[in-house]
Amino acid sequence: MTTTPHRVPGVTITLADELVAGIPQMIGYYPQELMIAAITHRDPGSPTRVMDLIVPVGITQVINTPKQVIQAIQAHLTGLEDPRVFLVAYSTVASQATRAADLLADQLPVTDFRVVDADLGGPDDGTPALVPSLTAAGFPVPARSRDAVWARVMGPTEPEAIGRGVVAVGLAAPPVVRQSPREQDSRVQLYLTQKRPPMNAPRAAMLAGLLSDEATRNRFYGTVTMDTAPQYSDALLQAIHLLPNNPRITGLVEAAGITTWLSSGDGTLLNAIAHRVERLDPDSEFPDVLRKAALVDMTTRSTTWDRIRATTPSMTPSPGVLTRVPDLEPATPSLTTPVPLVPHGPLIG
Repeated sequence: MTTTPHRVPGVTITLADELVAGIPQMIGYYPQELMIAAITHRDPGSPTRVMDLIVPVGITQVINTPKQVIQAIQAHLTGLEDPRVFLVAYSTVASQATRAADLLADQLPVTDFRVVDADLGGPDDGTPALVPSLTAAGFPVPARSRDAVWARVMGPTEPEAIGRGVVAVGLAAPPVVRQSPREQDSRVQLYLTQKRPPMNAPRAAMLAGLLSDEATRNRFYGTVTMDTAPQYSDALLQAIHLLPNNPRITGLVEAAGITTWLSSGDGTLLNAIAHRVERLDPDSEFPDVLRKAALVDMTTRSTTWDRIRATTPSMTPSPGVLTRVPDLEPATPSLTTPVPLVPHGPLIG
């Protein structure tokens, strides 16, 4: 079973209607046949209620495996003071959505339930209804569907593009093993930061070859900070989009996951990256680590990452290698979207 929890720190939301309207921005796409569990709890230092986590799950998933879904949501309630759950179903079949909500309400502290017609999620005129407070906090314009978000990290689909990627990966491997650690690190920086030409399959494949080496990948992680992560993430997301699945690109996809985790709270994007790693390496522990890391509050990620780098000797960059990304063109908003928000106030009960 797959749920994609979203940490949502940073914004005040006091009305249930505003929460419902803002869900597409929070998760980055217009939901279809999806149940959203918004978890609220008491803030020990305040009389207000806080909503800082939403858990999307498929409606049919709730109906077919209610016990597993309930257990997954209950795990997020542990340790919270007076936790409550507000359910929002996006569906074209209200009766099915209601049935799913009833199954959850039997064993969860559900305080309210809304059904939104999934057909109304994406405006026909192409002009989305955005919540001003979320837009001001950096939330993106929602994609038309989850598949549109996942397509950004799942590799090429056109035969010609797939062919270019296959050839590039095949040609990129031999030179990498002949380079010294310092040469490898310098090339990683070069391929990630050069403005021209734009990211292409040969450059992406060279990056994949370099980052397929664990030692090189760890030294690269030593250069990743909250300042450098957005540009690194943007370049790496473009790179993995250009290459078809091949075990050689696993390290590249993992690097995209780490940098995207630091630069964005986009749970949908992180789950898509985790899913691709699973396809590349079914035995990898990285997907579970990334999904758990996605639940770390954005306000503490910097200190968490700094502590990891400081206590991991293998993350020391080679001497003399550039460790800060130079001024580049702005990252592509559609590829790295800061996801982030914390509603305070008398939210649903």
